[in-house]
Amino acid sequence: MIRRLFSPSSTRVLTQAVRQRSELHASNRLVGSLHMVRSHIPPIAPIGQRCMLSSEALLKSSIQTTEERIPVRRSNTNKTPKTPTLDPRAEAKITALTAAKEKLELSKSKYQTRLQNTSPDDEYLSQLHKKVLESSRELATAYSQSIKYCSRIMNNPEATGIAEGFMYEWMQKFLEQNDRDVEIIENAIMKKKWAIRTINDLAGILKDTSSRDVDGREDTSLMPIPPPATKDYLNILRAYSASKARKKGEQAEALLANMLKLARAVASDGCLSSEHKMWVKENIPTSKMFALTVKCYAGSTRELY
Repeated sequence: MIRRLFSPSSTRVLTQAVRQRSELHASNRLVGSLHMVRSHIPPIAPIGQRCMLSSEALLKSSIQTTEERIPVRRSNTNKTPKTPTLDPRAEAKITALTAAKEKLELSKSKYQTRLQNTSPDDEYLSQLHKKVLESSRELATAYSQSIKYCSRIMNNPEATGIAEGFMYEWMQKFLEQNDRDVEIIENAIMKKKWAIRTINDLAGILKDTSSRDVDGREDTSLMPIPPPATKDYLNILRAYSASKARKKGEQAEALLANMLKLARAVASDGCLSSEHKMWVKENIPTSKMFALTVKCYAGSTRELY
């Protein structure tokens, strides 16, 4: 009897019955879980309503996430204007320029006070006059250094504007202190015929070998503040060409026109000293300056016509 129960055929039937019973239990369990899930799911809406509900849900979720992540930024009406960020070396040169201006004004006041109370042959008066000349040359050097370090700050239009302001201030101060009735205009236009005629006249003056001397030495007291040199103009023109200003071509052209005005003002005395001739030569635009001006016009985004 025992052998019949545990025969291979009876064992096979028993395992099939157990397998069928377990499959039946699993299917019943799956059906029960499906019924539980369906009881928690709301009734399905129509297709149009379903799309509206889904879009509204997405909009609400996006609004909630943006409100959580991005804080509200309120405008500050009392905010101070942003000051241009300069290089520490440029700031140091600007500070030195301010000190040089104050030093020149102080030495001038001392000289004028002494001149009113004493005779021109006073020895101390000549010392004060030399101090005025030294202070004026220090001021010219301070202008040159400030322009150099401000113009070399890349991608900073404020720094370029500061360097340009120093340049025109220097040129105007040179003309005013030497009683030159010439106005420096920042938006000047260089006329072709006038520029060619001026350059030819200045070239003829520079060819003159005669020079003006006083008591065996050159008189450098007539123009106490030296004008800008070629390197100063090149620093400004390079800053123009590297900038993204819309009117940089016109700015470069105006600078060349004002250079010729200043050179013509220096050469208007006729017979010049060798130092004054050097100043005239330094203020005549070179081919490199014209090339930088063309580059400025080529990179400008402003329509001229």
